[in-house]
Amino acid sequence: MVLVYLKNERLVNQPDEVRDHWIRSVVDSVILSTDSIQLSLDADGIRSLHAHEFDDPPEESPGYPVCPFEPIVEDSGKLVRLTLKIQIKKLDGRRVLLSPSSQDLVIPSRPEPKPHIVRAIGLAYRWHQDLVWGGMQIREYANANSIARMRILKLLPLTQLSPEILKRALTGALPDSITLNDLLAASTHLNWKRQSEFLGLSTTSRD
Repeated sequence: MVLVYLKNERLVNQPDEVRDHWIRSVVDSVILSTDSIQLSLDADGIRSLHAHEFDDPPEESPGYPVCPFEPIVEDSGKLVRLTLKIQIKKLDGRRVLLSPSSQDLVIPSRPEPKPHIVRAIGLAYRWHQDLVWGGMQIREYANANSIARMRILKLLPLTQLSPEILKRALTGALPDSITLNDLLAASTHLNWKRQSEFLGLSTTSRD
């Protein structure tokens, strides 16, 4: 949000540590409430930043996270306040900041898969393969491997997700707001297009 507001292309293309240093230098305070986040930026710091002569950026410009939402801007002269409406939700056991419409506040520069989702998908495919090749019933397989039968039944439907959704899940390209439970619910739709629609994903895949 700060980078987008500053509109300084030279800063945007600097290495992460340089960008972080200058962002910290202009941020005066951060106030987080249940429905908004407010950043106060020091006006003198902003002027110093724009006047600074940055080194030439690296040949390969580093990525950076982007907030797709416009904050409310208030300029009091000494401080510039950026206020963004948010909601705080607990997803997969952790608290995340989302827009009021439950969309991700930040688009990450380097997508990272969620380890618990990757592990769940891996287990589902391993169990599915073992069951098919071994010719065992789920209860028999669960007892033989000391695995809770209900856990196997819960995760196995992940093998029915479309290749596109699986690719997004394993590469970290899913929105942060999509949880493991969302993927499990989507997997109940055997139509791949319906799965993507259920998760709010655009897709070019055919069912």
